[in-house]
Amino acid sequence: MRRRAWLAATLLAGPLLAGAPRALATESAEPAPRSTRVGVARSHFQRGVALYRSGAYDAALAEFTRAYESAPNYRVLYNLAQTQAERHDYVEALALFQRYLDEGGALLGPERGAEVRSEISELERRTSRLRVDTNVDGARLFINDRPSVDLPRDEPLLLNAGIHRLRVEKPGYVSAARTLTLAGGDDLSLTLELSPELDMDDPPAPAPPPPPAPPPPVDRTAVWASLAATGVLAGASLTFGVLTHRANADLEERLAQFPAPRSAVDDGRDRVRTFAALTDVFGVAAVAALGLTTYFYLDAESRADDASPSGALRAQIGPGSSSVSWVGAF
Repeated sequence: MRRRAWLAATLLAGPLLAGAPRALATESAEPAPRSTRVGVARSHFQRGVALYRSGAYDAALAEFTRAYESAPNYRVLYNLAQTQAERHDYVEALALFQRYLDEGGALLGPERGAEVRSEISELERRTSRLRVDTNVDGARLFINDRPSVDLPRDEPLLLNAGIHRLRVEKPGYVSAARTLTLAGGDDLSLTLELSPELDMDDPPAPAPPPPPAPPPPVDRTAVWASLAATGVLAGASLTFGVLTHRANADLEERLAQFPAPRSAVDDGRDRVRTFAALTDVFGVAAVAALGLTTYFYLDAESRADDASPSGALRAQIGPGSSSVSWVGAF
């Protein structure tokens, strides 16, 4: 109610517009007469008051702005500030109230000045301060998709409380964006990093060659089977060798007896012959199995070499007659 009452009072004081301190330049070579400019300003001002009372604040803002442009008068700045406050643009309302104080000066009087400063204090609680920084000089800051300032900037930005979309752009860089929710009285800092754009004219770096496929595993089942058979046969040959030695010792002991029982001596000789024959059979079989083991091992190594990539390093350590030898292939 206080604001609308003041608007009405300003309207009644419309003739004061005739005392505007300066005139706005027009597009014509010759400025319009003062009376004409004041009449245009008064018409826009009256429409602005009517629109403000009906709640059409955007339209009222346009009319008050045109009134001030036609015949600048500090009184209209108050109406503009109130309209911006109703539009929730508290930052612009603060700036207009401050201009009203500066241009009105001593003409306002102490009571009026105190009232406006109270309005300013209330609006300051609905704004927030934000410092925006970036890693590239000369970048442009956009606030709610509208260009705002160039960065870097020493002074903080004064923003209305609410949700704001921030974006930093510079040619040759990928833009960076952030959405912030600011509350009244906030004092925040934000850094938006820009990264260089890729030069599409330069060919992309070639991809590294894929690593060579590992060689397929070589089946060494035959090697291990023949090796196991060699061990079993060698063990059997050794066992029957020991039995042959014991049977021969028993035979000699019986021959040393007098008179020696013939049946016992024949028995002992048969056992010695049997054990000796089995020792030879298992020994020969163990040697044959060892040969097969060697053959299977060499065959497996040959297949592993064939499966290895060309130029691969192969090395082998083996004992020599009086030293250890190293054999390699590239």
